[in-house]
Amino acid sequence: MQEYKAYFEIDGAVSHGFGLKEPSVYNEEVQFSAKDDSRAFKMSIYKAAKIAINGLTNPHTNNIEVALLRLERDGETLNIKRRAKVSSSTYFNLMADIDPKLVSKFKKSIREKLSKVA
Repeated sequence: MQEYKAYFEIDGAVSHGFGLKEPSVYNEEVQFSAKDDSRAFKMSIYKAAKIAINGLTNPHTNNIEVALLRLERDGETLNIKRRAKVSSSTYFNLMADIDPKLVSKFKKSIREKLSKVA
């Protein structure tokens, strides 16, 4: 197993309390282990989906977009040929809280799309 680090740009929102949201674009990094580069790419997309489902949506677009900026293995940037982006809407996030089966369907659709990539 090798160590990887994925860097994401999130177009969502931040909240300072009282139920108010402000649009915000921010970066987040996630570390994880994977057997090879292909699996690391797929795992980074799963991580992006998890961020999209759990994040706050931009109040202007009612959407959150998570883009994979770069993927590193042991400090070396990997060449990613495709731009990877995952998005989720306010409606989906609210429904996912009510019906956990939607999260499973979302993950399944991500898996199906990734199986076509590599």
